[in-house]
Amino acid sequence: MTIVLLFFSSLFFAYLTQPLCARLTSFFSSRSLASIVSILICLTLISSLLIILAPLLGSELQKLKDRFPLMISVAHTQLMPIIERLNLPDSANLINSTKLKLLSYLDGNKEEVSTFVFKFLLRGTNIILDIIGWVVLVPVTMFYLLRDWNTLLASIIKFVPVRMRSAFSIILSETDKKLRLYIKGQAYTILAMGLFYSTALYFFSYENWLPIGILSGILLVLPYIGFFLATIIALLAGILDLGLTAGALTTLIIFSVGQVIEGFFLTPKLVGETVGLHPLAVIFSIIVFGSLLGFTGLLIAIPVTAIATSLITQAVKNNAI
Repeated sequence: MTIVLLFFSSLFFAYLTQPLCARLTSFFSSRSLASIVSILICLTLISSLLIILAPLLGSELQKLKDRFPLMISVAHTQLMPIIERLNLPDSANLINSTKLKLLSYLDGNKEEVSTFVFKFLLRGTNIILDIIGWVVLVPVTMFYLLRDWNTLLASIIKFVPVRMRSAFSIILSETDKKLRLYIKGQAYTILAMGLFYSTALYFFSYENWLPIGILSGILLVLPYIGFFLATIIALLAGILDLGLTAGALTTLIIFSVGQVIEGFFLTPKLVGETVGLHPLAVIFSIIVFGSLLGFTGLLIAIPVTAIATSLITQAVKNNAI
């Protein structure tokens, strides 16, 4: 599994770096040199982000995790009188049992966030081999993928029957365009919304404004589900920091405004119609991929479905199937 992860990580980073390598090739007149420089730039950016952000984000996430039991207890205390007045059958028992399960889970997982992340990144039976894999094998694999990118594509096309090559090239080009625009649009949207949520939460005096703001941006990679999770976390923090009424109203206003900004301005502007999926198709793809592949499935559901749709559409249009 580690080897597969290393290869696909190399392929992913090579795919992202390929446009830069293509530009540098015209500058250096050497694909090999351009590949090396591209990899060095990529490694420098990733290393800088890890060195600067990892310690800060790790400590802030730890503070948020430490406050979760208190957030849950305070929210439970303030919400229970309202729930009891509504007199919904079994609602009180359900909420009490949910609270106990959450507190029990948090109590049994007291491991520091930074330690958990470190172990996650270096999991496996042999930590040294994992380190060698990420530090050595990924850059080396990236180099050969970047250097021989055009040759590899040409070799793939040769396996396609001659009568279908023109249609296949169009499909490949459209898929590449759609995927790059999706990744670029998602990255800009995550950065913009992370900044918006962090700023808004800071302005309204949320103690854990930074980790909640960053998480709210990152969770946007999970359509609908990510927004719901971020809202719940912010709601718990708001009730603890501002009180029930003020915390709930402030959180709902912030995240409603954020949803409007993302849904009506950022996503259409940055991603536009490139994905071209109906909301029901989005929900269905998330359910299917999430059920089959877990968290990884949630991450890849939208781009994979969009690419598959593009492939089928182009194939039918060009009578390739």
